Amino acid sequence: MINLEARIRLSIFVCAWVICLTGPAALAVAEEDEVQSVATTRAHTISELLRELQNCPSGTFADMKKAGIIQQLGVLRASEAADELVALAAFVPALYEVGERHPLESRPAAESLVQIGIPGYRAIFRRLSRSATDEELKIFAYVLTAHDGIVDPEYGIFLVQRQLKNEMSLTRKTQLEALKVIILSPDFGEIRDWPTPEVKNPKPIRSERVRNP
Repeated sequence: MINLEARIRLSIFVCAWVICLTGPAALAVAEEDEVQSVATTRAHTISELLRELQNCPSGTFADMKKAGIIQQLGVLRASEAADELVALAAFVPALYEVGERHPLESRPAAESLVQIGIPGYRAIFRRLSRSATDEELKIFAYVLTAHDGIVDPEYGIFLVQRQLKNEMSLTRKTQLEALKVIILSPDFGEIRDWPTPEVKNPKPIRSERVRNP
């Protein structure tokens, strides 16, 4: 018969062995639960932001609220919001219409699409199944070429060419070709290439993002 001391030692050994086996698994489960919790919170936040965005009234102060929501969606890399942001790509908050700004600085939805990245590009290509205005096409061109903090026409052309490769829609093909023309234009990326707001300002604000002519 095993004496008491031996049984205690055996119990300690078995407990230690069980902890060694289950410790990593328990830690993995805890980490998985935490990740799931963060993902759930993020999804809920994005859903609430989209709801607020869709219910925003019009007006100067409402525009600033809308711009703030749009910027938060960009920070969250909210791919779920990509189609909504594409629809708002030309939106310029009232107080932003002061002086000359780079297109992405004055159009928060466009800047958020840049932050979202690939899902944002896909949303743009989906949008091109319907005719876009010249202004929208220019904005989309800037979104597609904004890469690593600079305007990179080669990157934009790569994205457009890749989409054209297997494109079947004639409308989308036509507009993709129009995007190529915009991106390859000699003055693309310069502030003078963009229609300035109608608000007069004797001291225009130049952007650090814009190349000097």
